[in-house]
Amino acid sequence: MRLQRFGSRWIHVLLALAALGAGAGCAMAEMAPAPEAQAPLDGRAGTPESAPPGSAVSSDAPAPTPEEMVPVRHVIYTARLAVVVAAVDPALARAKEAAEKAQGWMQEQQGGRLVLRVPAARFREAMSAIESLGIVAERDIKAEDVTEQFVDLEARLKNARAVAERLRELLAKAKDVKEALEVEQALTRLGEEIERMEGRLRFLKSRVAYSTIVVDFRTKAPVPAAIEPLVRLPYPWLRGLELPALLETAERSRRFE
Repeated sequence: MRLQRFGSRWIHVLLALAALGAGAGCAMAEMAPAPEAQAPLDGRAGTPESAPPGSAVSSDAPAPTPEEMVPVRHVIYTARLAVVVAAVDPALARAKEAAEKAQGWMQEQQGGRLVLRVPAARFREAMSAIESLGIVAERDIKAEDVTEQFVDLEARLKNARAVAERLRELLAKAKDVKEALEVEQALTRLGEEIERMEGRLRFLKSRVAYSTIVVDFRTKAPVPAAIEPLVRLPYPWLRGLELPALLETAERSRRFE
């Protein structure tokens, strides 16, 4: 199908392809003219399975190492601490200093509660510094693997951008105002979706690059001293008659007369 002959149904087809994710790349490749030989996106030579029929594959190409074959994992680390200290204010100041020393910053503070962001590579360093400020009463660390979300978003973004480029080509070849408006509306909708995915991807990258530490500083509550009874009974069995309560009430009344 040539680009010069199109209608609203082809615009809807392109938008549907963008929503399909990774599968859209193959369909878009079928609609586009055959490109010249291109190097892989990662800069490495193609594998024999990916080479077109009849092409020669150099036996000198280095085999991928185990490290290259293992996908990069994207993990978000979040820690929550409750630390008992002698005084809250000095502990808050030292916790902020520990975050800054680790090239991080304070994101939020509410009373004795701090939310800190530190580089993932220095997460353990910052945790140790904060835990040394007092007695750790509570400790919870969560690791969330978002690798699948990364792969999905990047694939959808790649295909959505390819569809947007094809729509721009259609817009340049529009023959009348109606066709131009249809393409512009499709481009607007697709542009909004691309911005949403880009924002989500930026958010995930920030959460992966900088871990979050939530710490609550508290002072140890004093243990109340035992209250001595006002009236002592000579025999323990008298307590079962509820005499202590009656006698203490009478004693308190007498003292306040």
